[in-house]
Amino acid sequence: TDITNCKNSGALTGKTNVAGILGYAYFVNIKDCSNSGVITGTADCGRVLLMKVNAHRMCYLDGSNYTSYGTISTTAIGGISGWTQNSTVENCSNSGTVSGVSKVAGVVGALYWSTSKKSVNTATVTASNDFAGGIVGWCYTNTNNIDDTNSGNVTGRAAVGGIAGMLNAGISNGIITVTGCKNTGNVVSTGMVNTGFYNYGFNNTSAVGGIAGLAEEYYNGAGNRCVQMTS
Repeated sequence: TDITNCKNSGALTGKTNVAGILGYAYFVNIKDCSNSGVITGTADCGRVLLMKVNAHRMCYLDGSNYTSYGTISTTAIGGISGWTQNSTVENCSNSGTVSGVSKVAGVVGALYWSTSKKSVNTATVTASNDFAGGIVGWCYTNTNNIDDTNSGNVTGRAAVGGIAGMLNAGISNGIITVTGCKNTGNVVSTGMVNTGFYNYGFNNTSAVGGIAGLAEEYYNGAGNRCVQMTS
């Protein structure tokens, strides 16, 4: 599926997967699209992906963000796309204020096996919880940020970055690359995590960065994981 040359200027409000162009992208190419509308997400729990890493399998269920294996809420808020899986977002821009609970960003709320290329955000991004980014709130396994630019101010509790809030290489042989990206916006943390960073083992940290707030290769199984950041 291709979505090309689309524009949104209307305000959008929803609980989960809220975005100016596409709330939930799965095998979609989004190109040359823009949003100037105000985007607001109000919830932090929706469809949940349980990763049973020791068994090398995944299954969907409803429930809490916490289990013995760790879970990933597929709730994401973005100026262009919310939850974005096996997809590409290219040459898209956001100038509308974006706010939500977690996985909040100017362009893509969550990037999963996907690529953001030449994305631009100029607006304010605010997450009341964690994973806030100027371009992407949360990147998970085999994702690429290429030549993305942010000039908007970004605020979140923890894992807050000018380009990406969280980079998690995840599964065996997972690779995340951040190449040629630029941030000129202010990045602010409003708190820190005290009890373990979503089962990643980080305690008492705000994790704030001009490009990325937190980079992690957490996985219980065998194989190589890598986070690469280059100019």
